[in-house]
Order: sequence, then structure tokens, then C-alpha cells
Amino acid sequence: VLYSSESNRGEIGSITDFVKDQLDQVRDKLKISEENLEGYKKQEKVVSLPDETKLMIGEVSNYEAQFNTALASLDAQEKRVEFLTQKLDENQKKYVSFITKNTSPIIKSYREKVTELYGRIADFEVGNKPGKETAIKEIQAKIDRLKEEIVAQAQAITDDGTSIDPTAINSDLMQQVLNSTAEQLSLKAKISSLRRIIDKYNVQMSNIPEQSLRLARLERDKRINEETFVMMQNKYEEYRISQAGQVGNARIV
Repeated sequence: VLYSSESNRGEIGSITDFVKDQLDQVRDKLKISEENLEGYKKQEKVVSLPDETKLMIGEVSNYEAQFNTALASLDAQEKRVEFLTQKLDENQKKYVSFITKNTSPIIKSYREKVTELYGRIADFEVGNKPGKETAIKEIQAKIDRLKEEIVAQAQAITDDGTSIDPTAINSDLMQQVLNSTAEQLSLKAKISSLRRIIDKYNVQMSNIPEQSLRLARLERDKRINEETFVMMQNKYEEYRISQAGQVGNARIV
């Protein structure tokens, strides 16, 4: 199956434009949050927060920035899958549907296991747990084996009882769709894990004395937007470089 450089550039270009729009939105939010914080400090004649509160804000802001970036990345992956799926033939679309929507006990069980494993990876990634690199590598190996089992099931039979052509599954375009679908599972698990952590910090934030709470929230908003902007800027640069590097035709598999 031929996936041309023109199609590839179109796909990457569409995602790059989307991420650029997200980056511009974050830049605007950052400017507003900076102005709100500065205005409050001048009005209330306050300068800074206690060190303990600063530390808490720094930690939760980093998690919030990761959360925002993961949400934007998930949106980008969904757009990528939508873009790529339009270029699949009917047999390939049937396969993607089988993998993502099939309700048979076996396939559903595999998907649930994969999602659970991605959740464990997310917990290691966002929690800075010791030995995380080795643990993530072991979990990823389990995910890869489960993916192979899912493929084997799909190759054997689909919902309507027809078999899947292995060459359709192994095409370059098809692999990109499947990789993006897997990335969606990973991002959803990461978002869920980050949300749990942020909720715990929100409880701690609610215990800050009233006179410091407003300033703490404004400081937090600014820090979140600062860190989100940096992360989104890095993500945008990745896509921009990838877009610039799309030269020639992709290989025929």
C-alpha cells in the first residue's frame, strides 16, 4: 500500500496547525494570568506566599501543565486517526473498527488489560517512582504481547465472520493508525492518573488560609500557563520539524 509524501505532509501539516492554534491559546491565557497576578499584588499590596505554599504550587502546576499538554496531545492524536482513517480501504476500516469497538469478551478483555497497563505506566511517569524505567520497560513488553494477541484474533475473524487480509494490517498507513490508536489509550490513562494527583493537591489548596488563597490561585494559574506553554511549544516544534522532514514517498510495505 502506497502512502505518499503528499499525504504524509497533509497529515502532519494538519496536526501542526492544530497544535499551533493550541499554543496561541495558551500564550493568550498566560498573558492574562500574568496581568491578573500583577494587578492583584499591586491592589492588595502583597508580594509573596509562604515557602510551603510556593512548593505546593510548584508541584501542582507541573502536574496541571502535564495534564493540559496530554489533553492537547490526545486531541491531536484523535485528529490524526480521523485523517488517516479516511485513507484506509474498507477492509482496513473494518479491522480498525474491530479492534476499537468490538464487544466480544476476548477482544474486550484484551483492550481492558492494555488500558490498565497504560495506566500503570502513567502512574510511574507522573509519580517519579524509583526504578520507573525498568518497570515501564517490563509493562511495555506486556502491552506489546497483548497487541500481538489482539492482531491474531482480528486476523482470524471479524464481526461479520470474514477474515482480515494480513497484508492490509501490515501496511505502513495501517500501522500508523494502530500506533496512534495505542497512543490514545496511553494518553487517556495518563490523563486519568494526573487527574487523581491534581485532585489531591486541590484538597490541600483548599486548606490554605483565606488571606493567601486568592494569591495562591493566581500564582498557580500563572505557573500552570507558563509550564503548559513551554511543553506545548516543545510539542509544536516536534511537529514542525517532522513536517519539514517529510520528503519523498513512504516505502511500500
